[in-house]
Amino acid sequence: MGGIGGFLVAIWRWIFKALVEERDHYKNLSDQKDQEIDRLKDEVLKLKEKGYQQQILINNLKAPDAKSGASFIGKDDQK
Repeated sequence: MGGIGGFLVAIWRWIFKALVEERDHYKNLSDQKDQEIDRLKDEVLKLKEKGYQQQILINNLKAPDAKSGASFIGKDDQK
């Protein structure tokens, strides 16, 4: 009887160790993916900020000049 009990305990320990290793593997993988997601979110925010800045520059170039009535959009002001 003792041999069977010891065998069952050894199997239980082996299964438990395998499950712990698998859990740790997937936790590390999840942590890496979370870091990748955070990096990509930061990159997206930087690109959006650049897009907003460029849109402001474009809007300023399209705006008519108040002093001369000139515009950069290629249209002549008609008076």
